[in-house]
Amino acid sequence: MNGKGGMNDPEIKPAVAALVMGDKASFYCCNFYGVQDTLWDQQGRHFYQNYRIEGLCDFIWGNAQCYYENCDLVSQGAGYITAQGRDTEDETTGFVFYGGTVSGIGPTYLGRAYRSHSRVIFHNTTFDHIIHPSGWDAGNYKGHGANFTYAEIDCDAGLNETGKGMEKTLADTDIPNFTTYSFINDPEQWMNNQPH
Repeated sequence: MNGKGGMNDPEIKPAVAALVMGDKASFYCCNFYGVQDTLWDQQGRHFYQNYRIEGLCDFIWGNAQCYYENCDLVSQGAGYITAQGRDTEDETTGFVFYGGTVSGIGPTYLGRAYRSHSRVIFHNTTFDHIIHPSGWDAGNYKGHGANFTYAEIDCDAGLNETGKGMEKTLADTDIPNFTTYSFINDPEQWMNNQPH
């Protein structure tokens, strides 16, 4: 097992379809299929555009610094889309989803904490009616909710008010830092050379 604590079904085992741990990696029009731990975004800065990923339990997880643009996330059942593993407030890591859709079978959580400062942001994403009313789960880090950065910004059919308990309201000045390529960029401007 990967130490996150799997689903209650003993038949569900981790099955990583892709492990990404290099810096400045980009993926375009790719599909990843699995059940548990489909995409292990372990470390580095990564960009994904126009891809589809299917899974059930923590199907996007790790502690990389990632920007997912116009991607379709498909839940295979009641589970968790993300398990992001930021350890401290100083880490620049996190998962940002811009555009795209979340669909499939629910109820599905947008994410659960894999570490004490987990960070996941959905911006301008369309959610099907499969999202668990709570939206997010603290996992093994109950009591650390103040350290999480979970947010949905301008999403279609987002969480109802009861599901916003763990969400943060980002300051207007912070939103551009998480909703543009600047989240994974640096003075090298490596994203400017990408074919998007």
